[in-house]
Amino acid sequence: YFINESVPNVFTIDANTGVVRVAAYLNHDIVPIYTMTVIAIRSVDPTRNSSTLLTIYVRAVNKYHPQCISISNPTIPDTTAVGSTVLQLSCSDADSGLNGAIVYSI
Repeated sequence: YFINESVPNVFTIDANTGVVRVAAYLNHDIVPIYTMTVIAIRSVDPTRNSSTLLTIYVRAVNKYHPQCISISNPTIPDTTAVGSTVLQLSCSDADSGLNGAIVYSI
């Protein structure tokens, strides 16, 4: 087995087993998809070979923690009506897509 040169040093393949391994740092923001041709060659007869297109998708991971603007703890009277707004939080996350979505809970 061997991998074509379109993705040098990013993935390796075990020539005997066909196991593909990551050989370099991956970053979805830089390269989200790798496409390569894997070629299998019979060791006793190199003229007999086969190839297949392999596409590996790099999934974005949650790299950042949400950041919230510092707030002061509010003091409210005990006569505050049910449903009254106490404060509005403002938080953000530098991750993109669903990894950057903010959900608030108490």
